[in-house]
Amino acid sequence: MANSLLIQADDICLIRLSTGNEVRPLPCPEIQELSRITSSPLIRFEETIGDFQSSAARLASEVTQTQRQTVLLTGDVLEGGITRAAFCLLVDGFRVFIVSDWCSTAEPQFRADFETRLRNCGAIIVSSRQVINEMAAQCQDSDLRFSLSQLI
Repeated sequence: MANSLLIQADDICLIRLSTGNEVRPLPCPEIQELSRITSSPLIRFEETIGDFQSSAARLASEVTQTQRQTVLLTGDVLEGGITRAAFCLLVDGFRVFIVSDWCSTAEPQFRADFETRLRNCGAIIVSSRQVINEMAAQCQDSDLRFSLSQLI
């Protein structure tokens, strides 16, 4: 039972979200490296502002194509695109982990409020350290475990 609650490398899809407002997400080389090390798909998704339905359908389709049930969501911005993406994916039945320190926010003083709302709707808020440690603890391969530890 406890094992089913863990983030497992063979069932994750990584998403780096940008809001499509000409502002690129903050660089996050760690997520690209995590994708490379774990052979997990990385989706770089740009939300279409003003067309929520279309963006939600595109995102769900891209994640479904990966055949993964667990999503690690990162990018811009926590109170906007990240929240919309998380809600869409939760409704579609995916497990959604939001990697808080890999998400930007325009209003850092309200980060706890944004995360509480997401948590109350079923998203799991984690830090990058939690993700990496959890995945490393499950690795049988010592080289893979070492590579993961280098991301912290």
